[in-house]
Amino acid sequence: MQKFAATIAMCFALAGCQTPTQEADAKADKLWEAAGPYAKCVVARADELARQPEDPYYLALAAKASCARQRSEVADVISRVYRPATWQDINRIVDKRVEEAAITRIVNRRASGGV
Repeated sequence: MQKFAATIAMCFALAGCQTPTQEADAKADKLWEAAGPYAKCVVARADELARQPEDPYYLALAAKASCARQRSEVADVISRVYRPATWQDINRIVDKRVEEAAITRIVNRRASGGV
């Protein structure tokens, strides 16, 4: 009976601990909370730049460059939340996704005649 009670007590004690899945979810939430303003900034700048005749790729790079403060905030969150071996890859992924969103916005604006 004492072993059973000890096992139950241990289960209750562990119930409050974060599981690896919960920890990963918390990290992802922090990342996307920081990345949202960066992505919005880049897409808004891409909207403004879509009127220019240059290649959408280069306009997307210019849009990203104009949101350096938001990008810095994202990099700061990533470096605090993830291990160094991981955060450089995550930085690249975030940058690539934001760049793709900007290019898509520019191409769609031009295609719809909204420029």
